Amino acid sequence: MATVARKHGVTRWQVYDWRRRLRRGRLSLPDGLAATFAPLMLDEMPKTRQPWIPCW
Repeated sequence: MATVARKHGVTRWQVYDWRRRLRRGRLSLPDGLAATFAPLMLDEMPKTRQPWIPCW
């Protein structure tokens, strides 16, 4: 979640809040805007994985 937030210049707590509001039906698009979806693109998984190192 933090990676997604950083990528879009918001905090991870904003993303959590938006997801919670969306689930509860309290988040909607402004009039005149329709929901759109981007195509899903998957890459092959690498054969070896790098160890995860926390960044704090």
